[in-house]
Amino acid sequence: MRFLFTIVLLLLFANIKAQNFTGTWAFTYQSYPGTTPTKMQLQIGKLEDKMLYPANLQITKSDMIFNYELLLVKKNSTQLGIGRNKYPIAEKPFKIGQWMPYLNGVLTLNNTKAGQAQLILKRMWIDNFGLFMKGLDDDDEIYESSKVNLRNLLYREPITLTKVNDLHWQNAHIKRIVNPTEKDEIYYGVYDVITTKDSVVKLAIQDEQLIDADTITLIQNGRMILNKHAIDEKKFNYALKLDTGLNTLALFADNYGRRPPNTGNLIVKTSENMY
Repeated sequence: MRFLFTIVLLLLFANIKAQNFTGTWAFTYQSYPGTTPTKMQLQIGKLEDKMLYPANLQITKSDMIFNYELLLVKKNSTQLGIGRNKYPIAEKPFKIGQWMPYLNGVLTLNNTKAGQAQLILKRMWIDNFGLFMKGLDDDDEIYESSKVNLRNLLYREPITLTKVNDLHWQNAHIKRIVNPTEKDEIYYGVYDVITTKDSVVKLAIQDEQLIDADTITLIQNGRMILNKHAIDEKKFNYALKLDTGLNTLALFADNYGRRPPNTGNLIVKTSENMY
């Protein structure tokens, strides 16, 4: 019998009532009353391989447009981990992709008293002055004020997206997001695809660099294997029983420890090879 599994490296975790994440979600932000609003739209595609949601994030303000493709991964019935890489499709008239790491974290489902579905962003906090200032002086100085406002929105402003409709995002790029081939050079979060005849594989998890209280969560086909597990230089070994057919493993960084990034490393050993 053949077993397939995909390893997904991402970010975070929690719990509430089940909900369909697929659809269009929107958020509007004004830095000050009377100013031109910044609009954020998140389109989420159909669920793929039990845990993967391809998505498109668009941020607009006046004639400015910033568009990114990304991968969201289901942690449980109410949380989506946000893929680290937000691939730019359009950034006009300047780039803000350097500040997209401020959106790393999870989207948590919430329902208002009126029954309106919402996705609330919970960030993984990044305190890095170099990242905060990066790109601020690039391009024409006339954009500096707009850059500061957009950076601050991504960095610290509360973001709650409200569901607009249930229409799933459709795009020719979805395949490369959730099922990349060797020809696809863009990394969204799907790290590797392994084929094995084993019904049980060996996992080893450790912190590869600075030991700084990093924690990780490991999910298999929607089931929690490890929850906020603290890692250090010692390998944590685990025998993982595979489901028949496709197994999707997602490794989430729950925090950045005392110093970003989270440097947890997952090693998979089958009877055929080690990955």
